[in-house]
Amino acid sequence: NSLSIGAVAAFAALAAANMKSAIDASPLRTQLHAMSDEELFELLELRRASDTLRAQVRDHCLYYQRPFHTALGGTEGVYLEELLRVSRDKCMLYPYHIAAALVSHLPRASPFEYYLEMLYDTMRHEKSYDTIPNFTAADMMRLLGVGRNEFLHALNTCRSKGWLWKRRRAVILQALPAAPVDELRVQHW
Repeated sequence: NSLSIGAVAAFAALAAANMKSAIDASPLRTQLHAMSDEELFELLELRRASDTLRAQVRDHCLYYQRPFHTALGGTEGVYLEELLRVSRDKCMLYPYHIAAALVSHLPRASPFEYYLEMLYDTMRHEKSYDTIPNFTAADMMRLLGVGRNEFLHALNTCRSKGWLWKRRRAVILQALPAAPVDELRVQHW
């Protein structure tokens, strides 16, 4: 058929409910009325398959921190927020390769804020510092100045504040650095 994907998407829901009479006058009306119910259900299945494929491609792009233009749809700001959330949840390195896009769409998406949120989540869920991968921990140490010993000290400080320390964001953030390290060292390989 010469139907476009957009036309199929618009009319597939109507076909699934067998509401052919609800379609208003349009150039595709005659084509849709000429189709059998089986053909319309096939179009609906193709639409579902394309949605599944689109979701899988998006998940792949998020997992590998791909730029927005490879993500198949959506808005760039929403995609970048989701990318940062997924990367933070998986304790991945900050996506420096798309930092220009991150800063232009999300001004507070600096590496410092990213790693601070990651440490906050780790402390709030009382995870071990060892759950953070080595390269991420090394970059975190370079930017925040928080290594394993500092993390344990901050966690013990928070625990001493009382049993509600996990629910109070300010208590945890008070134990973490408020600004990045003054002198960023670049280690030569």
